Amino acid sequence: MRHCGSARFRLRQRCSGDRYANQSSCSGGEPETNKVYAVNSSDGTVTVMDASANSTATVRVGSQPVAIVVNPVTNKIYVGNTGSGTVSVIDGATDAVTATIKVGALPYVVAANPATNKIYVSKTFSNTMTVIDGATTPQIISNQKFKRTPLR
Repeated sequence: MRHCGSARFRLRQRCSGDRYANQSSCSGGEPETNKVYAVNSSDGTVTVMDASANSTATVRVGSQPVAIVVNPVTNKIYVGNTGSGTVSVIDGATDAVTATIKVGALPYVVAANPATNKIYVSKTFSNTMTVIDGATTPQIISNQKFKRTPLR
């Protein structure tokens, strides 16, 4: 059971993250707005739990969402959708998708840097990181390929 304000919500979590570390997770919260966001991979949605209104809402995103992060400065929520190779951008004020960005195969980890408004998307098995500029209309500013190195 996760407590959010005066409301209580049941939230199944297979993984977790710390909003203040701005790391990818199955759920993310925004204390300023008293909302919690959770991905639903099987049906391509995000559940928004609003403790202030004691309500929930569902937002349709891309196929197989697996990662979510909240930028607390802009109140934008970024969702990595592995099935569709996209990142959905949700406006935290309206809980509606405002943009969908094609990032390539298997986006799996999403992180936000609130100071620079850059969003980082790691893609499974490709050794690439996509950097999104969240300042205005979200757009890709770089794709960086990483050299494979064996673990020792």
